[in-house]
Amino acid sequence: MIYQNNRRAGIVDVPGHEKFIKNMLAGASGIDIVLLVVAADEGVMPQTVEHLDILSFLNIKNGIVVLTKSDTVDDEFRELVKEDICEKIKGTFLEDAEIIEVDSISKRGIDTLIEKIDKMSDDIEDKNENSPARLNIDRVFSIKGFGTVITGTLIEGKISIEDDLVIYPQVLKTKIRSIQVHGENKDTAYAGQRTAINISNVKVDDIKRGDVLAAPKLIGGINDVRCKIIIGKSFR
Repeated sequence: MIYQNNRRAGIVDVPGHEKFIKNMLAGASGIDIVLLVVAADEGVMPQTVEHLDILSFLNIKNGIVVLTKSDTVDDEFRELVKEDICEKIKGTFLEDAEIIEVDSISKRGIDTLIEKIDKMSDDIEDKNENSPARLNIDRVFSIKGFGTVITGTLIEGKISIEDDLVIYPQVLKTKIRSIQVHGENKDTAYAGQRTAINISNVKVDDIKRGDVLAAPKLIGGINDVRCKIIIGKSFR
């Protein structure tokens, strides 16, 4: 989590390994800005290109390229890695993105990265808090003494304690018992926020990642599906 100019930005760290693409998809859903992280000592990996394709499929428009471990290689190698990055992001939404070099030992570049995130946040459109609530569930677990807890990004609307909502597609009615946003107890969560919600009347085994917590009657059955298939560079 980042605090800057009385503004808070939540960081969702998603796995880079190819075995955890499903986890990456769940975590990336609903984000406003992507940090495409490339280690200077490894360079662009196949998973980097794959993730870039997926981010494009999710229609994400804003991002920064972060070159980590920049202290572990010499200037010549670092420039070669940056050239490779520029080649890989050419023609994508990150084509004109700034590449910020950082290292965790000296903290070089960290302040620059935070300032860039803060500046880009000025251009992020406000989420629609007046729409019916819709939250994509990416985790579900149980806490002793509290019961079932779900986490996810609130895509639209707002959710408050005591709200009566429904989990789809199972159509499980539930009531909101408590809400946390960034580890703090809240009465209401708003669109765009990562949140953990304690719900009642539903067991952990009845919910899975990919389900949706939403307003009653918001989602109905369908008989026809139309889709557009795009094959990304990494899948060709």
